[in-house]
Amino acid sequence: DEQGGDQWGNFTGLERKKIRCAFIRKVYLILLIQLSITFGLIAICHFIPSIHKYVRSSDGKWLYFVS
Repeated sequence: DEQGGDQWGNFTGLERKKIRCAFIRKVYLILLIQLSITFGLIAICHFIPSIHKYVRSSDGKWLYFVS
């Protein structure tokens, strides 16, 4: 094919839809993992009193600003 139609193979509409859905599923899975890790770190820093005090102290300011 002159326009490069065969470059990616001959996909039917259904196959393209499956590939697109699989890609979107992977993107949302990565987003879910990132948000879960972020939420977990925030919960640890907020609900564990010793870590909460450290982050709010002058020694823990670096952690506060990095996060």
